[in-house]
Amino acid sequence: PAPSTRGAGSPSAALAAAGLLGWQLLGKPEPETPTVRDEAAGTDYYVTGARLLQTDARGRPEYRATAVRMTHHPDDDVWLLQQPTMVLYTETGEPWRGEAERGRIWADGDEALLLGEVRLWRPRSPANQEVVIDTSEVYLRPPQKYAETAAPVLVRQEKSRLTGVGAQVFLDEERYVLLSEVRGLHVPPSE
Repeated sequence: PAPSTRGAGSPSAALAAAGLLGWQLLGKPEPETPTVRDEAAGTDYYVTGARLLQTDARGRPEYRATAVRMTHHPDDDVWLLQQPTMVLYTETGEPWRGEAERGRIWADGDEALLLGEVRLWRPRSPANQEVVIDTSEVYLRPPQKYAETAAPVLVRQEKSRLTGVGAQVFLDEERYVLLSEVRGLHVPPSE
């Protein structure tokens, strides 16, 4: 959750935008999922039309995030996002993409949470099948190429459909696991 009282033209906002673009892993211990009390309380700056590129230690892209607005909460060191979209890069094949109503990024950019109506999808390539996952509240660890949810999910792959509650998605492998109440219709891939 999050707004601010400072404008995007302030020096703090300019520093925030520069910091967002160069965000690197600093080796800090990963905190618990931050809890942000009131959207307006405890903010120090915000950025509208924000774009963030997170890279690994060798400078290779891990993910790219954009949002209508990102608001920083210094007490929790968390960024709150409105209408985020993400591109999650993998070693091979097409990158995964995600979109949500809102989200959070923390732990120096190594953890994220997509909230509301959430869609994760991966377009088809010679290295991977197309897959679309609709759910809510998806927790992401981009450096580990991992996503999970405890919420109900719908997975579509060509004409096949699976539903369940809870899922783990291994973004760098062509693999996802539905955790409970799994039901589905499998249609063999067309040639």
